[in-house]
Amino acid sequence: MINHSKLKYSLPEHVKNIFGRNIKRVRSKTEKNKLILIQVIFFLLLVFVINLYTSSAQTADVKNTGVLYISSGEIFSAEGSFTNSSTGSTTNEGLQYLKGNWTNDGSFLSETGKVTFWG
Repeated sequence: MINHSKLKYSLPEHVKNIFGRNIKRVRSKTEKNKLILIQVIFFLLLVFVINLYTSSAQTADVKNTGVLYISSGEIFSAEGSFTNSSTGSTTNEGLQYLKGNWTNDGSFLSETGKVTFWG
């Protein structure tokens, strides 16, 4: 007669997991390094996206080398400097907002328009 109490049977690992036994998973050094690398890449990607977002707020200078016409009721704004070059002609009948410096080497005509400097 067989004594069943002395027989030892071990369930496969995937079956143990199904029945909810706590099995510690030992990670190898390679797996740990891969996990650290993924975390570093994620952090760098996050820093890049934040930098991209904040750098889009940089100001750009505007240079008019042709004809710029701002009609009545229209708004023209530049957060950087505005240069009306010697070949440039600006007619302002609307609203013009400038945050930087204004350099006028060309012609500028404003009968009903308004220029406002802010910042």
